[in-house]
Amino acid sequence: MKQLKFSHKQILIFSLILVLTILLGGGYLFAKSTAKHTPTAGQLALPTPQPTMAPQVRGLINTIAKKTTLPEDETPNVATVSDVNKLQNQPFFAKAKNGDKVLIYILSKKAILYRPSTGQIIQESAVEVATDETASPSAEASNSTTLKIKF
Repeated sequence: MKQLKFSHKQILIFSLILVLTILLGGGYLFAKSTAKHTPTAGQLALPTPQPTMAPQVRGLINTIAKKTTLPEDETPNVATVSDVNKLQNQPFFAKAKNGDKVLIYILSKKAILYRPSTGQIIQESAVEVATDETASPSAEASNSTTLKIKF
């Protein structure tokens, strides 16, 4: 029987072809298996578009708009007073209670304190918004901007 002799170059080429075949075959099988689990456009039940604002916030804005004039071209930042004791030194929150809502219109520089339990606007005020120039190192590392709101 005749013994085959291969050069190092032939062994290298054969090894590369074998590795490429295995990688391509594995990639094909992976793509095929994930395609079974990924629905195509015809199989998707598209969700209804979500509004940019939560329904609770929209309802709150609609309720307050019946009582005062609100900026129409801006969506407010909405916060809930959760610890009135921390806000006692700020005149805007002098009559605030836990559960009150604060609407802050940054561009319009307007803030509203609203009490949902009674349906009353407790306070309206102009606000001054400035970025914090002396941010802490951790804030600089995360590229976040701190806003100071002065009532």
